[in-house]
Amino acid sequence: ARPLPSLPLPSPPMPSPPPAAEPSWAAWVDGTVSALAEQRLLRSLRPLTPDPGCSRRVVLSAPSPQRLTVFADNDYLGLSSHPEVRAAAAAAAAEHGCGPRSSALVCGHTEWHESLARRLARLKHADACELFPTGFA
Repeated sequence: ARPLPSLPLPSPPMPSPPPAAEPSWAAWVDGTVSALAEQRLLRSLRPLTPDPGCSRRVVLSAPSPQRLTVFADNDYLGLSSHPEVRAAAAAAAAEHGCGPRSSALVCGHTEWHESLARRLARLKHADACELFPTGFA
């Protein structure tokens, strides 16, 4: 198989940080942000509405409605919109609360995490399994 050609990524010209005798750090940051804004390279949050039938489809509501397919999310299997997963998550949140509370070493490791780790290790025929319920490894 032939390797895929690498595509060069455009890189906008960025001003260099100022030497000590030039404008302040804040002025440099303002100039850099302005340059990025002029090139329409600033990112911003835009409201969207998930399609309940498909986790990969959304409607972007501003400036005018657009249906989009998302390929950059973490919902690889589409489980976030699966009715059984949603019902189980709602039942678990009602019974146990929700949110990681803290990192596992501080106060975030519960009996439920321990049970899940044991079951995942058994599923994968491994000695143990490590969970990162806060999303930070």
